[in-house]
Amino acid sequence: MEILELKNSRVPNATEYALVNKGVQIGYGFIKNTEINPIEVYIDENQRSNGYGKYLFAKLVEIVEQKGINVLRFEIDISNYRIKNIIGNLGGQHIMTSNGKQLYILKVD
Repeated sequence: MEILELKNSRVPNATEYALVNKGVQIGYGFIKNTEINPIEVYIDENQRSNGYGKYLFAKLVEIVEQKGINVLRFEIDISNYRIKNIIGNLGGQHIMTSNGKQLYILKVD
């Protein structure tokens, strides 16, 4: 499995990465130049529940850490249990809930 940095991102002010397994892209993620939700990951529906999202998210956190960023903030829909689990498993802490969103803080070190 490998993560490839793409030359052109579909999201402005972001770097896009492809998650490739055995030559097939199974997901992608973004590191965005923003204070809230600086990392986003997407895994193909038929590839979910295999740990790929956690793997890609953790690798993107490593890249962010290398850039000297040490705290990440995420505002997540209450119903998005997958990303809440990923952030929680990496040590993220739920700070508050408001208007159907939950705020998480992930310290990177």
